[in-house]
Amino acid sequence: MAPREDGSYLVPSQFVEMWKDQSDGGGRDQIKQLWNQVGGDKEAFKATAKKRVESVQESDLWVDGKFMSEKNMVEEGFEPKDRYEKHVNVYWVEEQMVAALTN
Repeated sequence: MAPREDGSYLVPSQFVEMWKDQSDGGGRDQIKQLWNQVGGDKEAFKATAKKRVESVQESDLWVDGKFMSEKNMVEEGFEPKDRYEKHVNVYWVEEQMVAALTN
């Protein structure tokens, strides 16, 4: 798997890293298996590689919060205005936000 003249590859960077893994059943073997599955068709291989990478990388976002009245928000030190549109009142307070990228 050689890079183009500009140093980029035709496949996602994850496949380049997989290709370096020459262990038995490792990344290189998985790539060869995929190549055989698409019958050696270069375009089908690129499309399948891209789909696999996109389906493997998913992100999750959890937001914990609560609804509050304007009075309670002020009492607890929150601004009852939208962060971006100051003329809009909000009644939701985000207490915690957690994000994760899963493979």
